[in-house]
Amino acid sequence: MFCLWGCDQETQKTETEGLEYQLSADGTYYILSDIGTATDKDIIIPGEHEGLPVVKIKDNAFLNSSIESVKIPNTVQIIGKSAFADCINLEIIVIPNSVTHILENAFYGCNNLIIYCEAQTRPSTWKHIDRPTHMGVGSSNIHVQNGTHYILNSQTKEARLAKYNVESNKKIDVEENIKVSNIEYTITKIDDYAFYKCISITDVEIPNTIKSIGQYAFYGCSSLESIVIPNNVTCIEECTFIGCGKLKSITLPAGIKKFGSEAFVGCNELENVYYLGTIEEWLNIEFADSKDNPMHYADNFYMLDNNNEYYLLTELIISDTIKEITIKKFEGFKCVKKLIIPNSVESIEIGSFSGYTNLESITIPFVGVRKEGSRGETFGFIFGNPGQEMNYSPKSLEEVIITGGEEIGDSAFCFLDNIKSITIPNTVKFIGGDAFFKCLGLENIYFNGTLEEWKNIEFYNEDSNPMIYAKHLFVLNENNEYYEVIE
Repeated sequence: MFCLWGCDQETQKTETEGLEYQLSADGTYYILSDIGTATDKDIIIPGEHEGLPVVKIKDNAFLNSSIESVKIPNTVQIIGKSAFADCINLEIIVIPNSVTHILENAFYGCNNLIIYCEAQTRPSTWKHIDRPTHMGVGSSNIHVQNGTHYILNSQTKEARLAKYNVESNKKIDVEENIKVSNIEYTITKIDDYAFYKCISITDVEIPNTIKSIGQYAFYGCSSLESIVIPNNVTCIEECTFIGCGKLKSITLPAGIKKFGSEAFVGCNELENVYYLGTIEEWLNIEFADSKDNPMHYADNFYMLDNNNEYYLLTELIISDTIKEITIKKFEGFKCVKKLIIPNSVESIEIGSFSGYTNLESITIPFVGVRKEGSRGETFGFIFGNPGQEMNYSPKSLEEVIITGGEEIGDSAFCFLDNIKSITIPNTVKFIGGDAFFKCLGLENIYFNGTLEEWKNIEFYNEDSNPMIYAKHLFVLNENNEYYEVIE
């Protein structure tokens, strides 16, 4: 199956001739010391030399050689410093379980290399391996077809796409299956590093047979512009799209459950996220960090309507099953103009709605970040870090509707001169010092209570009362309708 080491006549070859060896100091094993006179491109290192095991590949042994593949026997324990450094044509190597130490810069400069390891996990003594590395893979599982590498599972008849032969292709269609020795294998995974630094591709079409996409799968695909994640994929692993600087569009299935760390680092041109699920399903996604949410980078969030057509999310209504809102879920929804947070919410993490640069109206259950004990918290905490300037709520915000809470804290709306209308519930009994200081743009205050209830509110000081700036006060009459108070 592994045709890099030849088929037909070549399969009979057991070792490469011309390699040089050095006897160990104690005379019990050999060290492969140099490529010697060997001319083979596909190197097969023998397990024995002159009756003794080959245990080590010496420092610089294949330095700057033109080899293309290496088969290492399971007698080798150590790969020395810079052993394969600057082998720019080296594409594939299988490291057996016997290797306990890989020293510094062993594969330095091998920019086309993909490493397969029989070990399930990488030992800590393998130093500075920065090349695509596939763990738990033996040479008998590897199949190379037209330059593309696959890892086969003979029991399940499934295959993993390990390395794609992109060449200069711009649009890639990943196959659903491959046939090897008359056996058909379904491709179910895009493996770690599969499209590693494939700088020419602009679009990738992935079939629904794919169930998972590995770490660093599209790392450094600097020309990639759009991608659709298949319906069966439930996790975007860490660093999957790191360095995809031209990625503009990504489509995500409803079944996505998790985004790994640094999944979208460097995706600074991401514009559109198309999501096939509901807001409730989005809330159930696990994000390693807020920056691992694609909306940290994107401008627009699209969902499907009842006609199965995409629409831009401009009105975000959070489900009344939600009690807690964190920054990881909703940061960066620049497209949202109207935000409605239900009374079921009891806490809102600082900065949860940062990046809402086009927000015009918000409905909130309380002022601050928690339902109880929020006297010292300002309205703007939910939009940014309180260590920043006071006015860190969106400049576009003109309407605030408060639906609950007993207090509006000190300096809550201080300096927010862009807000024109505020609705205050009759549950509010106290408004803190300077709560509306310099709210110069205020026009209308709507109080969801009677005039008598309004007069019973305790104002800490003059600038606690929004009417020091607002032009109109509306309260409710006996028919629960607003009327303007004229004094």
